[in-house]
Amino acid sequence: MAAPEHNLQVQCLKFSRECIVTRHVFLAFDRSAKQSALQHVREKARGIRAGTPDVLVLVPGLAIWAELKVGRNEASVPQIECGVAILHAGHRWEVVRSVVEFGAYLRRCGVELSAHADLRALDLDLVLAGAAMKRKGAAPKSYRPAKPRAKPARKGGITTARLVGL
Repeated sequence: MAAPEHNLQVQCLKFSRECIVTRHVFLAFDRSAKQSALQHVREKARGIRAGTPDVLVLVPGLAIWAELKVGRNEASVPQIECGVAILHAGHRWEVVRSVVEFGAYLRRCGVELSAHADLRALDLDLVLAGAAMKRKGAAPKSYRPAKPRAKPARKGGITTARLVGL
């Protein structure tokens, strides 16, 4: 999962902690990039499966899986296959691209959210947008306004002698 998707995962966790009213468990999964030739073989032997969704929210009687994607990224074939297997098992699975989508998905699944959940989701998405702008260099380096500077005196300005008419 790329850094922007990690950031989305962090914001979804914050949203869950602050906005899900019912008792729940939030779990996150991350299959790291291959570090050695045999790493994925060893992971497969331990039961780690390619395509496992990034997020699982457990509420009483329901398992809600979410695959997080940012920008134009699409779910891979193993991710879609895993999602279909989850759906066939009677659970929920969906691709989510923002915290607002995550909140709407939870609501469609019947999860009770706080009254301010929509505003909080929008706020967390704005945090993500700011981080994306900063990564791309579009955000200003400093958010402090420039200090006021004294204007230099003009040459040929009005002098005391002119005011008195001398």
